Amino acid sequence: MEHIPDDTAVFRNFFKALKPGGKLFINTPSNLGGSDAGSDQDESFISEHARNGYGAEEIRNKLESAGFSLDYIRYTYGPWGNLYWKLGIKFPMLMLNISRLFLPLLPLYYLAMFPFIFSAMWLDYASDNKKGTGLNVLARKGI
Repeated sequence: MEHIPDDTAVFRNFFKALKPGGKLFINTPSNLGGSDAGSDQDESFISEHARNGYGAEEIRNKLESAGFSLDYIRYTYGPWGNLYWKLGIKFPMLMLNISRLFLPLLPLYYLAMFPFIFSAMWLDYASDNKKGTGLNVLARKGI
């Protein structure tokens, strides 16, 4: 959703497309990430973003104004999620930015790091993060 400028129209269209009782799950950055969205960083995927992310109340208001009721809003990428993001995504990308010669080593890296990455992912999901750089939202179309 962070890539779509007119997100309210998309939320309304999601609502129209769902059957009564249908659910919408959104995984999106929160506004706590400091992603520099909207900057002129041509070399980064961040420049593709229409917004930095959502505050919990902001996305709640947008979804409720589209007609949804919310089952939950949860912060993700808390301390454990930040760790799994670094181990699973950031460090491998940094290695590849140094040299493409690291590409053949990535399967070995992931084989060795998988237990740590998976554990951190599970701990992040199981934690009640008071803040985080991501949001999981489950909304429902009324019956």
